[in-house]
Amino acid sequence: MVLDFNNYDNKKKNLLEQEIYKLFVSQCNNVKELNWTNSQPLSLFPGASTCFSQLHSLFIDPNSVNSNALYQISKFCRYLNTLIIYNCSQDLPELVSLIDSQRNLKNVKIYSDNDLRRNYKKLSEALARKSNTIKHLHLNLLTESPSLSLDNLTVLSISGWYTDDEIRGFQHYLSVLKFPDLQSLYVTGSIYTYDLATLIRKTNGNISRAFFNGINKEDIVILIHAIANNCRKIEILHMNLNPRRLILLLSNCKNLVEINLSHDYTDDDSSSGDDLLNILADYSPKSLTNITI
Repeated sequence: MVLDFNNYDNKKKNLLEQEIYKLFVSQCNNVKELNWTNSQPLSLFPGASTCFSQLHSLFIDPNSVNSNALYQISKFCRYLNTLIIYNCSQDLPELVSLIDSQRNLKNVKIYSDNDLRRNYKKLSEALARKSNTIKHLHLNLLTESPSLSLDNLTVLSISGWYTDDEIRGFQHYLSVLKFPDLQSLYVTGSIYTYDLATLIRKTNGNISRAFFNGINKEDIVILIHAIANNCRKIEILHMNLNPRRLILLLSNCKNLVEINLSHDYTDDDSSSGDDLLNILADYSPKSLTNITI
């Protein structure tokens, strides 16, 4: 059966959609994954507690979802492993309640609305209250809340382009930040290399994967030293790097398996291809088998 909503006016279309969703909610038990990006109040329909009580993964757009319905689902959806939030533009109490109600939340991804970014203090505090379970965290918003330290975090991903005020707030946050068990770090956007170096120095040396793309390259040497001295276990490294900066990394990071230099020829670089090959031949650990330039 093919349903074509294009020939219905909006009111009839909404009523038909609602009846279909009601039927789905009433007839389905123990749904494991939900992508909730429309205005239908799914958690308010009869049978919702049975349908969604065993959700493991929830993808949600709070700009589209009814706020009462979002608050209601937190009452019976308590076993999420993964929570992905799109278009997060403010500190919504419904999202805070949803996070607080979780008992085993491990993977959180929050994508902000870049045009409407506001303060996320309460959301940050809610995430911090789950520091004993959250292992993977992706943010494309920066928080200056010092409560966001997640001692058990193993994967951190930050992406986005930020104003000077947002970066200054993040710098203040970094002064008290610690991610001791961090193993993977993914950064895309306008974060300063000095701030990334500060973050890396506050780990316990367990980072095995690091990806840096589009970062502000001011003080790149500081970041290189931070990686070389604090990431001795690193296996995969992707970053924009002048080949003449390689020697320290190759000398200290003996577990490297893969390196992607993404070489920037705008950097002041007089080294030739032969020089690069000589550096790789003389300093590469035996484990290094995958090199991209």
